[in-house]
Amino acid sequence: MRLGMYENYPVLIALKNQQYWGLKIQDYQSIDEILQNWNYFQETFLITQTDDKIFNNPQSIKLDYEKFQLPIKYSRQLPTINLHPLTSTRSLRPALPNIFNKFVSSLAGPNNEIKLPSDRVDWTSNLVIVIGAGGRDIKKEDFEDTVAGYMIGTDFFDQKLANADNQEAQVSISKSYKNFTPIGPFLSTIDSVGDLFGKKIITEINGEVVQENEINKMIFDVPTIIEYVSSIIELYPGDLLFTGIPSDSSDHGRYLNSGDVLTSSIKGLGTIQTRVK
Repeated sequence: MRLGMYENYPVLIALKNQQYWGLKIQDYQSIDEILQNWNYFQETFLITQTDDKIFNNPQSIKLDYEKFQLPIKYSRQLPTINLHPLTSTRSLRPALPNIFNKFVSSLAGPNNEIKLPSDRVDWTSNLVIVIGAGGRDIKKEDFEDTVAGYMIGTDFFDQKLANADNQEAQVSISKSYKNFTPIGPFLSTIDSVGDLFGKKIITEINGEVVQENEINKMIFDVPTIIEYVSSIIELYPGDLLFTGIPSDSSDHGRYLNSGDVLTSSIKGLGTIQTRVK
């Protein structure tokens, strides 16, 4: 099942014949509120829902894809893996995930725009893990009890600021300008995604594919990421874990320019788009 924000209300989303349909979720004001009660919501409501029920419900409406809103506003934490998790170069394989943090004030919806703070703004498209139940010391085999689902995210960062004084002392802040963390277009629950790890993360700039990588080539898979991060920090409902750089960010050799349009997509999870001022 997919859950999104539309016209300031949480909706269940189903896709039929390339058209998205939505049904307002009663008794909740936001997906943030749903995530605070994730287990209860799953067991008492979500488990009974199907795409057919949405299609056949007279209260369902056609959804305009461009009107999907920021699905989650109030994450406490945005841990971000920052060291080549999809590269196959053995010499670059770290022993542990390299974690930075993005600040939550940088969150933006699936159709957004950014202003360039310098001429060296870089980008990566990410699979984003959405935390449902949360907790500490979560074992790999229990990750499905913790994860509510997945989204697409784009990690923008200003390399000029990140490397100020020739040292990577400003990485977290360089990733956290206004709208530097777009997510969406909706939350896809684990059971609705299918073979997630056979899918590709695709980035386009102005309609040209500039990166394309398979999720199953991640050095650190989702259960490993959950286990490692939760062994150090407590994960809270609504936290978002960005799974990292699809390949060495220097490979694409392309910074953003005013007028660019960048899209990040994963088949089955949708597409998000950022316009550059």
